[in-house]
Amino acid sequence: MKLTTLFFISVLSYLFPILLNAQSNFKFDSYQTKEGLIHNHVLSIFQDSRNLLWVGTYGGVQIYDGHEFHNFNTVGKEKANILSHTTVQCIFEDADNNMWFGTEHGLNKYEVETGKVTKFFKDDNGLSSDNIRSIIQDDSILWIGTYNGGLVKYDEHSQKFTAFNTINPYKNKVSGRFINTMFLDSKHQLWIGTENEGLNVLDVRSQKSIIKYEEIFKRLSKSTINCIFEDSNNDIWIGTWGNGLYRYNQKRNELKQFNHQIDKTNTISGNIIKAIVQRENDKLWISTYGNGINILDLNTLHFSQVEMNDVDENNYDYIWTSFSANDNSLWFGSFGYGLFKLNSLKNTFRYQKIGAYDNEIRVSSMTKVNNDNFILGTYSKGLYLFNKKDKKFSKYPIGKSLSVISAVYLDSKNTLWVSTDSTLLNYSLTNKNLVEYRHASENNKALPKGVITTITEDEKGNIWLSYSKEKIACIPTSAVGYSKEVLSGNSLFNGKYLELHGTINYFDFDKRNLLWIGTSDQLVSINTSTFEVNRLPINVATDMKEDHFGNTWVGTNGDGLYKIDRNKNILKHYGYEEGLSCLDIQALQIDKRARVWVGTSCGFSVLNTETDLVANFSQDYGLKNYSVNLHLSAAIDNGEFIFAGNNGINSFNPNLISKNFKPSKIYLTDVRIDNKSIAYENAMDTLSSIPSLLSTVDTISLPDNQSILTVKFAAINYDFPLTIQYAYKLEGYNNKWIETDGKSRSATFSKLPIGTYTLKIKSSPNKGSWSDAVKEITIIVKGSFFDTLLFKVLLAAIGLIVFSYLLFLIFKRKELRSIVEEKRKAVQDLHEENQLIQFKNEQLNTNISEYNQKINEMSTKYSALKEHLNHMYQNIVDITTQSNNTEFQSSELNELKNNLNSMNNDTIFDNVLELETDTFLTDFAKKYPQLTSTDLRICSLVRLNKTNKEIAQILNITLGSLEQSRYRIRKKMKLEKQVNLNDLILRF
Repeated sequence: MKLTTLFFISVLSYLFPILLNAQSNFKFDSYQTKEGLIHNHVLSIFQDSRNLLWVGTYGGVQIYDGHEFHNFNTVGKEKANILSHTTVQCIFEDADNNMWFGTEHGLNKYEVETGKVTKFFKDDNGLSSDNIRSIIQDDSILWIGTYNGGLVKYDEHSQKFTAFNTINPYKNKVSGRFINTMFLDSKHQLWIGTENEGLNVLDVRSQKSIIKYEEIFKRLSKSTINCIFEDSNNDIWIGTWGNGLYRYNQKRNELKQFNHQIDKTNTISGNIIKAIVQRENDKLWISTYGNGINILDLNTLHFSQVEMNDVDENNYDYIWTSFSANDNSLWFGSFGYGLFKLNSLKNTFRYQKIGAYDNEIRVSSMTKVNNDNFILGTYSKGLYLFNKKDKKFSKYPIGKSLSVISAVYLDSKNTLWVSTDSTLLNYSLTNKNLVEYRHASENNKALPKGVITTITEDEKGNIWLSYSKEKIACIPTSAVGYSKEVLSGNSLFNGKYLELHGTINYFDFDKRNLLWIGTSDQLVSINTSTFEVNRLPINVATDMKEDHFGNTWVGTNGDGLYKIDRNKNILKHYGYEEGLSCLDIQALQIDKRARVWVGTSCGFSVLNTETDLVANFSQDYGLKNYSVNLHLSAAIDNGEFIFAGNNGINSFNPNLISKNFKPSKIYLTDVRIDNKSIAYENAMDTLSSIPSLLSTVDTISLPDNQSILTVKFAAINYDFPLTIQYAYKLEGYNNKWIETDGKSRSATFSKLPIGTYTLKIKSSPNKGSWSDAVKEITIIVKGSFFDTLLFKVLLAAIGLIVFSYLLFLIFKRKELRSIVEEKRKAVQDLHEENQLIQFKNEQLNTNISEYNQKINEMSTKYSALKEHLNHMYQNIVDITTQSNNTEFQSSELNELKNNLNSMNNDTIFDNVLELETDTFLTDFAKKYPQLTSTDLRICSLVRLNKTNKEIAQILNITLGSLEQSRYRIRKKMKLEKQVNLNDLILRF
């Protein structure tokens, strides 16, 4: 019997993986031309060191940033900086971060830092063929597999191509001209797969063919090799066209074939193998051409075919290539149906619905029977049993027809409590015994009237009931299953009354056996033994859980999440600002990593209590009816959670979910001027200087005639791109951070003035936690030469010169006008002076004539007087003589004679002149007090317009003496040489 049992168990252990893995359902994201893919024939996929995904198609190569596809210099633009052909068959990044593209016609090298593309062709660059199928690097050597040109090596240092082929593979060379694929294994062995010419293995260090693989060379000598892969066990897997899959065990030197066999269950789905990748340590994802994707379990060597949910039927059958990305996501390129991505998170949340969507079955309550079975109460369809293992729902009868269920609970005695609209049922799962509790108004120990919303149990086995309106009751453990005695009102707490207000939303015991009651306006804790009551100002509490640190987490309907310590103190509140997407928390669980999971109308949110960061999971992560009310939850011993809501259940293992909180590097995805892209294929269409969006230079030079500048950006994340928040600011233009969401991801500026600005962009993988890594881009708005500083300096200098010259002309003109005015005035003054002098001369001449007339008259009178006096003198002499008065004669006569002698013309003239010129002499003497009377007399004669000769005669001196006198006069008057003495005296 024991042997039979062991045999049966061993058979089951063998068959179970077959049954389980016969078909696996997975959720994929699909990308085709309607999503922006340039062509639905995907030939190559590659993720570079920047985490950007490059996709090669028949229509060219594109970059995918998690949001959109960006065309990369595709053919047809007639620009110099484009690829040589649209059919991009392989993509590779070398050690210097340059991108290489192998096309159907030519090899292309894209230098990321400069944006330069170099094309290599057979005719002018040494390539043996223009059809490039594979590129791999080892040290500084690029190994290039060509179609119809064999293997070529390219030395980065010498920048030379060398063909590496011969017909005989056993003379340390490589055979085969038509290379399909290459793979560099962990031993630096280059595995080379050809078309119809089998397999080669080259030691890249010695550059010699490895002879020890002769046996597999012979077995695969006529095969077409499509793909080669080394798994975690160092086994080499070889995919062929038509002969299925081979595994080469290097340790045992053993080659094993796996091909499709119709009559067997454990078989690969097709024999045309196009791509192999490894996702987990023990799983290979094997893609076929025409027969979809298979998963191979490396431990059991059992195959299961992948069924793609949410993808049109048969679209994924023709897979051409696959790629395992850095975030553990898998990408598949199909031939004709675009690109597919295995969405890890969508495959994490598993949803099972009870009924059809057009006939919803709303879940009202849930209780756990064991780790595999859960009993659900519904609002109109009675009880259901959910078997998690089988993923099935079934009606659960308890001996009575039920429809409306308000609460269910399985107690510690394996008794199921079910509340309907009018009764409370007690159903023993062990002996199938059913007891009914009903309301009886005449019995105060009967079931209170009302709708029971929650049923729970304390540590003593007492069953507690809460009603929708301010009412609680208790069935003592002694009465359970035997008596219908119910405690309520004053009898509940030994005569003490508990006052409650509003609707009861939460009702349960914690680990310390405290009863917590959440109402519409408060949260109450009660010690049912001592009736110690504590009240907290937390409204509408819906669920509570205690973590292993002793903290209690409280979810509310509309007020987010609260953290309470052992002493019932509120430590922290979590709302929108802390990262929650919705505040109507209906159910709450805490996982083994102390993370707090809450179910809301927006889906799930998880709080990492170590980092205090919140991550949100919505419909984008596989939640089918994410807007339903997930108001019930349960934990399973293996760590899984079940959240129940309208018409179904979401189950998941939180320990397998790790949302990446690490901030991703931000890249520019496009730069647009007036809504025209200057990146990638349109880079040559503008005058803007931007070498490459992937460049580390991060400088954008723009002309000054742009109207609208738009910079688009993205933090690379392929799992939850839309949840990433962004903020940007343009220093020098607006220093305020502007926030935007994952859908916008752009900054727009209108008509930037000429100058230099710094655009700063930061991201938040979760709301409320901004990354310290800030992307900085320098934006230089350049004008023409006329807008440059040099031109402005020259223009200012020219303006200054012109202004100075004009100012000089103005002052010169003013000066000339002033000089002319002065000349005119001088001429006028001179004319007036001449007129004055003429007038004075005329007046002087008149005066002189009058003076001469007077002098003549006086001279005549003087002569007559003198004659008369002489006559008188004679008479007197005669009289004196006659009178003999000698004394009188001698004295009087002598005096009279002296007076007569002293009288002459000069004396008379002087007297007259002094009489007439007394005003001039007075004024002139005042101004020149140093002049003597003789000097003044000379000046007076000059004033009378006497000539030097006349003055000398009047003064009875020589002309030489007169000149000396004039010289002394000038010196005393301190006259300059150019001053004329006569003019000065005449104008005085």
